[in-house]
Amino acid sequence: CLDEIRGLNEPGASWDEGCWRKDCVSGKITKTIIPNMCCIMNGIIYEEDTTIDDGCWKRTCKNGTLSIKEELIANKCCIMKGIIYEEDTTIDDGCWKRTCKNGTLSIKEELIANKCCFFGDMVYENGDKWFTDCHEMKCSYGHQKEKLRPDKCCEDEGKLHKHQEKWSKDCYIKSCLFGSIEKDLIPNLCCQVGSEYKKPGKKWLEGCFQKACINGLITSELILHKC
Repeated sequence: CLDEIRGLNEPGASWDEGCWRKDCVSGKITKTIIPNMCCIMNGIIYEEDTTIDDGCWKRTCKNGTLSIKEELIANKCCIMKGIIYEEDTTIDDGCWKRTCKNGTLSIKEELIANKCCFFGDMVYENGDKWFTDCHEMKCSYGHQKEKLRPDKCCEDEGKLHKHQEKWSKDCYIKSCLFGSIEKDLIPNLCCQVGSEYKKPGKKWLEGCFQKACINGLITSELILHKC
């Protein structure tokens, strides 16, 4: 048998070459892998003590068996919360997408759609609750839902007022106290006519007189052509 390395071999000759045992049989060379010497991974044969890159890990061929994943390959894969991610893998990290590049996770680069909510400079995850002065807020699949806190704020004609806030409306000073509106008449501003209050400058007819509200006082002027 003619071998490229050994040259001519007699019938029945056997010899070891790397991972293989070769035999000269009937003018042809046959070969079989030597047990406990080389390793096979993904159809490729590796000799003893060869170090192999297997995904994110280095492994070594020892006595025909590949070692367990023994050493993380530098600048190739990323670890986050004990989980290993290969190069270019995109990972969901809370509210954000991140990418493994050269062994390093990118900064929080893209907000995951329909998952979290922005409010001010804060990011809230789905289901999170937080409070503003007047509302209880909740993040629901990327959308903010709000519910009025009735014990904190008051709603007056569509406008919200905080606890202890005061505002004027017509003849009154109004104040919000624990969700209830209280009002006090503004002195020297409006005029009381029966159970009704007239605004400053308001004029009205009463019998033979035209009356007006001036600085909280009612003035009367006789209408000559009427009485």
